[in-house]
Amino acid sequence: MLGDFRVQDATEEAYTTLKGLLAWKGSKDNLNVEAQNPHPLNDDLGVIAGHRDGCSTSCPGQFVYDRLPLIRSEVAAQINECKEEPEEPEVTLITYTVYPNPVKSNYELNFVMDEVDQKTLDNILIYDSFGKKIKWEGILYQEKQITINLPHTLESGVYYLHVLRETATVTRKFVIL
Repeated sequence: MLGDFRVQDATEEAYTTLKGLLAWKGSKDNLNVEAQNPHPLNDDLGVIAGHRDGCSTSCPGQFVYDRLPLIRSEVAAQINECKEEPEEPEVTLITYTVYPNPVKSNYELNFVMDEVDQKTLDNILIYDSFGKKIKWEGILYQEKQITINLPHTLESGVYYLHVLRETATVTRKFVIL
């Protein structure tokens, strides 16, 4: 803030800008803006302080200096308010086991998926190695597994199972002998 704040107070706009800057800096550097930091000239120098707290000057002027305790608490509140914003949901690494792999003669493909994951399941798609979508004949949801009945007309080769959920898509390769 520029000005002589010994004779007049800063504008509310200047205070708002100052608090925004201090909140950004405090959050970025993980500072406790209401704490004290040791300084060679003052062992109790506030993280947010006036120049006069560390050296011989009247800066920032009495008007601003008198508001420093309020500025500290408002900046701390602003930082805490930002921390309370909901975080993006974590995308967990999904590890589904597909078996049997290779598929031999029964044309059934199973994969382990708990009931919680089954509730967020959007779709199950199967493609051949050329990208052609394969229609499965039936699907059975069990407690910890899903069984897919594949068409008996599938030729030997490599296929891809795509499990689409609300938060992620997982692809697993399987082989039909």
